[in-house]
Amino acid sequence: MQNESTGVWGRLDPAEFAKSNLQLTELLHPVLAAAGVGAWRLDRAANSFHFDEHLRKIYEVMPFGPLKFDEIADRIHPDDRAAWRKRFEEKTGGSIFHCRHRCILGDGSVRWFDWTGNNSAADDGSTVLGICVDVTDELLVQQKLHAEEQRFQTIAMGVPGRFGYMDRNYCVQFFSKENCKALNIRPEQVIGRHTKDVFGEAAFVKLKPTLDRSLSGKVVTFEDSRVLDDGQVCCDLVTYQPDLDARGNIRGVFTLRVDITARRQLEENLRQVSENLLRSNSDLEQFAYVASHDLKAPLRSIQVLVEWLSEDLEGYTEGDVQENLQLLSTRTARLNKLLEDLLNYSRVGRHSEPSEDIDLAMMVEEIADLQDTNNGIEVAMQGASATLKTDPSALHQVLRNLIGNAIKHHPGPHGKVSVSVTDIGAHHEISVVDDGDGIAEEFYEKIFKMFQTLKPRDEVEGSGMGLAIVKRIVRGQGGKIWIESPQSGSGAVFKFTWAKEQPNE
Repeated sequence: MQNESTGVWGRLDPAEFAKSNLQLTELLHPVLAAAGVGAWRLDRAANSFHFDEHLRKIYEVMPFGPLKFDEIADRIHPDDRAAWRKRFEEKTGGSIFHCRHRCILGDGSVRWFDWTGNNSAADDGSTVLGICVDVTDELLVQQKLHAEEQRFQTIAMGVPGRFGYMDRNYCVQFFSKENCKALNIRPEQVIGRHTKDVFGEAAFVKLKPTLDRSLSGKVVTFEDSRVLDDGQVCCDLVTYQPDLDARGNIRGVFTLRVDITARRQLEENLRQVSENLLRSNSDLEQFAYVASHDLKAPLRSIQVLVEWLSEDLEGYTEGDVQENLQLLSTRTARLNKLLEDLLNYSRVGRHSEPSEDIDLAMMVEEIADLQDTNNGIEVAMQGASATLKTDPSALHQVLRNLIGNAIKHHPGPHGKVSVSVTDIGAHHEISVVDDGDGIAEEFYEKIFKMFQTLKPRDEVEGSGMGLAIVKRIVRGQGGKIWIESPQSGSGAVFKFTWAKEQPNE
């Protein structure tokens, strides 16, 4: 029945109030214990605590009966004891209070506990009811999380770029030292603020579509230019990386700006150097072509004059006339060959034929038929053949030169030149092996240089340009050429690679 002086439901006796709260708490003991929560009651008049079974196990006290106030206080860590006693000795009626402290268990280990009490359990404050929760594991998790955050901060600060983090609401949550330095601001001026407040409304409007793309789950990378106070233009490589939680939900965006101004400047310098080099090479090739081509006409006239002199002086035997005429004829022929090879060298790479399917064995057979077979040198394909899709004239010139050299320098009277091919993935490796005198190892690199011969000029036919031309053709086709020592101990082994995907395609 309603009583105006006592409230809607009347006024309970303090003892009945405490008893009813205690009964209710006892009914909840199993539920609280299952949740890791212990219940307690402080009787101020008796200066004693009453713990439930769960709390008695935690504090490792006797299984029944009241516990003296000092008995519990002795379990509190010395550094927390004074604050704990003060909290429980205060009689602040009608209030809820909290207290966190460390407890020293019987084995010497230390655990953290949160106490929550209700001083309003009785109007006179003689009885206080509350709960106690072990929060040690939670604190350890928080400490680990804090340590990870600190480690992340340390790593992020060491990133060689401007690193930051923005949440889904476009608010800055992290700003690296490099970012602060570039904008001449302090972290506390940025953290927690909206992006438009940091960079300005205009910059935010410009960046928002890109930020939204990253917030939709896409990694966005682009280059951005900025002008420094001194007028210098800098270039940044900007990356926006979405941050996803364990369920794949996007929490925010990692931002990274790396200054690539030096790299761009280096690339520009390299581009200019490359252009200059290409132009220089082109001019040099053009000069070699024009010079060798224009020199052939007067040289041909000299050869004709030498032939006329030889005819007019036929039978003339006085002095060294005939010997000198022969020497003059040999030298003009050598010069003509040199100019011809210079022309061929300058033409390499200028023009290429459309790629065709070439059977290597058939090409080797064709080249063998063109060679002088009177010296008894056999040219043959060894092992399985292969079909190469390539510029036929380029491959033909390389094989013709290598096979021709093997025949020309073979001591005879009989010998063999073998050609084989191996598939090595993106290339074919082709070998030309002979059983002649071979080449000394110290000349392996020299023979591929221009105008290099292993014998005196008067003893060998050629200009010393053949292998230089071969090397240039092979490199133009995406391959390389080298010489190896033969396993048999005699002869020479030339190998070169030929790309399956030809550059001229």
